[in-house]
Amino acid sequence: MSHRFLLGLLVASFAASVGCTPATQFRRAAVVPTPGGETITNPVRGRAELSGSVSYTDTNTDILPAVNDPALHATNTLFSGQARFKLSEIATLGFHGLYSHSTFSTPTALGTPPMEDESIIGVGPSFSLHFLNTSRVRLGLGVAITGVSVPWSVWERRSTAPPEPEEFIDIDASNYDKIEEGRDLLLLGRLSFGINVILHRYVEMFGGLSVQNSFKNIGFDNQEREGSTLDARSLGVVPYLGVTARVPGGFFMQAQYYYPMGFSQFRGNDILGVTSWGGLQFGIGVNLGSDEDPRHAPPVREPQYAPEQQYPQQQYPQQQYPQQQYPQQQQQYPQQQYPQQQQVAPPPYAPAPQAPPTQPSSDADLNAPADPYAGEEAPELTPISNDDTNDVHNPFATP
Repeated sequence: MSHRFLLGLLVASFAASVGCTPATQFRRAAVVPTPGGETITNPVRGRAELSGSVSYTDTNTDILPAVNDPALHATNTLFSGQARFKLSEIATLGFHGLYSHSTFSTPTALGTPPMEDESIIGVGPSFSLHFLNTSRVRLGLGVAITGVSVPWSVWERRSTAPPEPEEFIDIDASNYDKIEEGRDLLLLGRLSFGINVILHRYVEMFGGLSVQNSFKNIGFDNQEREGSTLDARSLGVVPYLGVTARVPGGFFMQAQYYYPMGFSQFRGNDILGVTSWGGLQFGIGVNLGSDEDPRHAPPVREPQYAPEQQYPQQQYPQQQYPQQQYPQQQQQYPQQQYPQQQQVAPPPYAPAPQAPPTQPSSDADLNAPADPYAGEEAPELTPISNDDTNDVHNPFATP
C-alpha cells in the first residue's frame, strides 16, 4: 500500500494547486470491519464443528475525498472463529466471533484522522438450512447476525491552523484536535446462498453469493453533529469460491477467494485505474462426533474385477450296477400247544358239628365261663424251643 500512498501524495499536491478537495471544519474516523467470505452454507460433518480463520481484504484509499465522504480505517486483516452444531440433517445452529486491530487497517480516504491502539470485537449467532441431500451435492441457505463494537472519534480544526481554502487537501493531523470519542454497537448481517460439491472423499469445493452490509460515516463535514454518524446501511454482494481438504480424524483446512462488490467506501476512486483485487480467507477446523457422515460422504465403490472364465463342465456317464436280490428267509417256528387245565370247583362248605348244650348242675357252674373245648378232646400243645432246627422259627426268641 506504500506505493499507493506516495502516489496519493502526488495527486494531492496536484489537487491542492487546482483546488478540488475540502479542508473541512470537522473530521470523523472509525475502525470498521471489511466484508469477507462465507462458510455457513457448508454442511457440518459429525455432530459439531469448531473452526478459526484469518482473512485479508484489499481496499483502496480515496485520494480525492469530498464533503460528506466517509473517513474510515478498514481492517484489512480480520480474525474470526465459529462453533456450529447440527440440529438435524437439514438444520445447523452456530455462534461466531470476530476481532481486529487498528494496526491491521488502512484509511479509506486521504486525510482520515488517526485511530491508534483501537480494536473491534463482534459476536453473534448463525443459522443455516441444507437442501438437495444427495451423496455429492448439497445446497445451503444461511443467515448470520453480528453485533460489533466500533470505536470512533471526532476531530475539529484548530483555530491556530493556517487559513486554507475549503478546497485544500489538509493531510496534516496537527491542524486538528480530538474533541470526542466513543464506541457504538452496530449490527452486521449476512444472507448467503451456496453450493457444496464433494469431489473426493477428502476434497470438497464450495461457492455462492452473500448479501452483506457494512459501516460508513460522514468523515468530512463542516457541520457539527452529535456522535459518530456511523450507520450500517451500505449494502453489497460478495461472490465466493473455495476448497476444503479433510484428513482422517475430523480435521480440515479451507481456503477461499471472494470479491466484495458495491461497497463504495472501500473502493477509493478510479482516477488512477486502480481497483481492489478482492480478498482471501484461510481456515482450519475439526469436526466432533462421527468422522464420516454417511449422508454426506459419497458411497464407497466396490473394485471392479474381470469376470471369471467359465469352463464347460465335463459330463461323466453314471455306471449302473444291477441290484442284487437277496431272498428273505423267514424261519417258521412250530407253535407249541399247551393243554388247558380244567378248573375244579371247590367243595361246598360243611359246617362243623356242634355239641349239644349241657345243663348246669349247680349255681357255680352258671357263673363259670364256657369252655370252648367242652365236649372235645383238648389239642396237644407243642413247646417252643430255641433250637434252630425246629421247623417253626420264633422271631422273638432269645438267641
